[in-house]
Amino acid sequence: EKLVLERCNLLVKVPRSVGNLKTLLQLDLRNCSNLSKFLVDVSGLKRLEKLFLSGCSNLSVLPENIGAMPCLKELLLDGTAIKNLPESIYRLENLEKLSLKGCRSIKELPLCIGTWTSLEELYLDGTGLQTLPNSIGYLKSLQKLHLMHCASLSKIPDTINELKSLKELFLNGSAMEELPLSPG
Repeated sequence: EKLVLERCNLLVKVPRSVGNLKTLLQLDLRNCSNLSKFLVDVSGLKRLEKLFLSGCSNLSVLPENIGAMPCLKELLLDGTAIKNLPESIYRLENLEKLSLKGCRSIKELPLCIGTWTSLEELYLDGTGLQTLPNSIGYLKSLQKLHLMHCASLSKIPDTINELKSLKELFLNGSAMEELPLSPG
């Protein structure tokens, strides 16, 4: 149910056979600093709830079919070299926590983020984000939104007022020039 390969610095790629572990609930590859390829067909990981890739500083691409994991609740990508999120990511309807802290190559989020109605925590600290999509207002379950040290982010959309469950909004160290008229 759990495969923990944390700090395996000699690991360069994830074996394709990992995609056949049908009962896997958690895959932890944190701080595998030489990991550069994660080309696993994740469609066999139907029960996977947690995928931890934080600290994999050479990882720049996620599997294109990442949306094929219907049970995924936590996706931690802190400090990776990922430039964008795969198009299929909108299908992660049960995602509760997404962390992209320190992903400086991320310049924008996909417009489809509004489909993540279960998302409660979104950590975007230290990313290269220049804007947030208006669809962020559809995240009805969002409680925590962290945008600290986003040097290129100068404005957040007015739709942020639609986030009625929001309890934490951290903007310190960002380049914020203005806030919506009535932050919720």
